[in-house]
Amino acid sequence: MNDVLNGTFVPTAGVPMTREQKMQGRRHLVDALLQVYAQGQDKGLVWQGTRTDLVEALHLIYIYGDIRDEYGELEHFKRLVHHFFTLFDLKMPINPHALLRNASKRQVSFLDRYCWLLFEGREEKPLGKWVKTVD
Repeated sequence: MNDVLNGTFVPTAGVPMTREQKMQGRRHLVDALLQVYAQGQDKGLVWQGTRTDLVEALHLIYIYGDIRDEYGELEHFKRLVHHFFTLFDLKMPINPHALLRNASKRQVSFLDRYCWLLFEGREEKPLGKWVKTVD
């Protein structure tokens, strides 16, 4: 049985994603996370995935360099992680890079699962599977 949230799914089509789709999916995920970053202060947000999933997703923002500090410099990865973990009221990992190393050992990455929802599952806003608003 496929469970996209916890990473135990097998893509049903059996056709690997193209490089272009993976790049599109990465950009889509980064943009969705940036929206959460911009709007998240005003809402009670809950992260439904694993801490490793979140760190893996945040690393994409870091790689793209989309968030800068007050001096226009690339935001440090650890500060980026701290901000989002605070936003989701999660315990900050002592070593986010260790979680990132764990993520790199997975057979199916968070990005793969996100892209699967975006392209195969036809989800317009796949991040909504992991981010919920508390009323």
